[in-house]
Amino acid sequence: MSGRKIYSAELKLEIVERYLKGDIGIKKLAQEYHVSYGDIQKWRDDYQKMSDATRSFPAFLFLPAMLLHQS
Repeated sequence: MSGRKIYSAELKLEIVERYLKGDIGIKKLAQEYHVSYGDIQKWRDDYQKMSDATRSFPAFLFLPAMLLHQS
């Protein structure tokens, strides 16, 4: 078994939205939620690549952007 942790889409969204509000930085969020700084950066980047329509469907949260834009 790998040491990789799995986080729910809801938790990722909560963290990213708190970061995007601008009142807390990635370092503090990582400490508060016990997740890595790099994970939060990746979730933020993935979130920002998604369209508004995609963000409204929780099942599709944080899928690689390339899968969301295939024809």
